[in-house]
Amino acid sequence: MSDYDLEPAKKILRTFLKEIEKIRALLKNVSAPKPALSFAINDRTPVFDASEFDPASDDYWEKENAYIWLYGDAWNFRSLMHLPKLNGIPAYYNQPAHPVYELWLQEDKDLFYRKCEQIPSPRKELSLADYLQQLALTTSEGNEHRDVWIESLRCFLQFLREDTDLDQRGFLERLFPSKDSCKGMEFRKGSLPILEDGKTKKIEQRFILRRIEDSVYPIDILAASEILIHLAKAIFEGRPNSQRSAAEALGFAWLCHAVGCYRLVTRENLVFSTKVDKFRTPDLKDPKQRLQPTHFIGVDSLYGVIDVPISKTIYEYLLALPRDLGNIFSMDWKTLLRTFHNKGVKKSARATNLGQITFLTFMSQPHEAIGHRPSPNKKTVTHRPI
Repeated sequence: MSDYDLEPAKKILRTFLKEIEKIRALLKNVSAPKPALSFAINDRTPVFDASEFDPASDDYWEKENAYIWLYGDAWNFRSLMHLPKLNGIPAYYNQPAHPVYELWLQEDKDLFYRKCEQIPSPRKELSLADYLQQLALTTSEGNEHRDVWIESLRCFLQFLREDTDLDQRGFLERLFPSKDSCKGMEFRKGSLPILEDGKTKKIEQRFILRRIEDSVYPIDILAASEILIHLAKAIFEGRPNSQRSAAEALGFAWLCHAVGCYRLVTRENLVFSTKVDKFRTPDLKDPKQRLQPTHFIGVDSLYGVIDVPISKTIYEYLLALPRDLGNIFSMDWKTLLRTFHNKGVKKSARATNLGQITFLTFMSQPHEAIGHRPSPNKKTVTHRPI
């Protein structure tokens, strides 16, 4: 591994570190404004007392520095905080639902031999997308929870998954999460308050829940950035045979964070297998782009390949990583995860007490509730259909 040239990636990191120091020095000279003490009579020029100015707080810099590291941009990381456009419904779900339903009934399923009650047949004019929405509402608002009905629903959903390519499944996964994407879905009994005749009362309702791994729960921005900082240190200070794995672990964590902040419906293995030819050459001629993302990378998702915005630093860093194949990351995923944990998570005082943290954690956008994390003991979180 030591034969791989890490110097190009290290050079980009050194430049990034210098930029951080520059902006930190500038922020130290920024003070909170105070009212002018007086005005000169002749020219009404305000007279200020320099002693009345407070330097920018450490808390402000701490959060600023965290975002700088998370987005890999010292000067303009806020341009990467734009939410993506809503994904359109894939063409597969625009077809009439009734023929698809009839094909499902022709399948050789034990459910049919047992003559179990099936989900209702869709009206002939109903599209597959509308039919799936209707099934979701029947489960939740209609409070349909009979085991035989749920079994029928799961059977139909599995038929659809087998009938579609992976890049066509985003719409279906939003409504009904599968075990391929997480731990599957759960139908949970609950209640909702409603206002009736001026009084509030609770009505029983079922919720479709997405069961997730403990590591999916997000951590705070300071803990997340501290992990990245320690990985970067390992690239410069680690043993020669571990520097490369630290470099790839940092790059993958950066890409996972970008994907998570962009709300991309994808899977960890799809992100990890991103190809070098998916980088989009930036167009920097348009001055209007100064406040917009300029660098992108195409990531496979359940809606097809989506261009995810990344900073110039991350763009150049990922391209500079040594590789011998067409993938951005050429080392084994388990090796990177081990390095991520040993050189990043374990070295972070903020992260060590927050539970299980993996690359999946970075695919959930970090929050500002410093020191807190949603309880991993909760096996499910509410999943709201689109």
